[in-house]
Amino acid sequence: MLIILVFFCLFILAILSFINGLTTLAIIFSWTALGVFFKGITNFFLTKGPIANVLKTLQVVLLEPLALIGVYSLSFLSFFSKGPFWSKKKRTPILMVHGYINFASVWLFHKRRLLKMGYGPIYTINLGYPFHGIDTYARKLHKKIKKIARQTKRSDIILIGHSMGGLVSSQYFLKYAEKGTVKAIITLGTPLKGTKVAKLGVGKCARQMRENSSFIKNLKDNLPEKIFYNVVTKKDQLVIPYRSGLITGDRGKRYVLDDIGHASLLYSTRVSKKLGRWLRDIVT
Repeated sequence: MLIILVFFCLFILAILSFINGLTTLAIIFSWTALGVFFKGITNFFLTKGPIANVLKTLQVVLLEPLALIGVYSLSFLSFFSKGPFWSKKKRTPILMVHGYINFASVWLFHKRRLLKMGYGPIYTINLGYPFHGIDTYARKLHKKIKKIARQTKRSDIILIGHSMGGLVSSQYFLKYAEKGTVKAIITLGTPLKGTKVAKLGVGKCARQMRENSSFIKNLKDNLPEKIFYNVVTKKDQLVIPYRSGLITGDRGKRYVLDDIGHASLLYSTRVSKKLGRWLRDIVT
């Protein structure tokens, strides 16, 4: 019912924008309305089969650009969103790590929802210049985590990484973390086994994300499955194949979606709910 209401509201806004000569807004509202329309069909009428798969792909094509607009239009907030952000209870600190050519502001949605669930303190980090090697970012993460330990007087940490942020977290765990301090690494669309799309990227970190890079091989050989929780989407346009984002064999620690894109993982209520359920079993 809510999807139908949202669709008609967007449709009306598109018409009003067009009547008033606001062509750009009319296109945006129409585009979004179509995405919502396809989402409604796949959610309530066609959940499986080839037609449903086509409609889900159309849904991603329509809505993923809006998620990307959200990611980059909010980048100016990065300098104000590093945290800490405290919940009512002082529990295991959480550090959220953004991905390739992104900013700390990408976590605004999930951070807000996790705080409402009572988790925190929650920290974010800006990794800075986007074309360094992943180990450079892992060292920066190491400094941030030491600072968090001093502030919270706790040695434990939970890392949540989107895209390359999950690789940075993994490298930190392998090379810099003290034994027993990282309680969990939760990855969202992270190419833990590399991605074919990395060939199109720029910088040392992009080369390290290629499928057969020495960096990826080292991760494959040394990462322990037991601390990982993986969120992936079959429609990920940047992590190809999407199974590259799955490292844990425990079905309870993996969440596979099939109707959103790479950036949309950052704005999904289903993802934030899953994060909340996982964290309930991890935090102390």
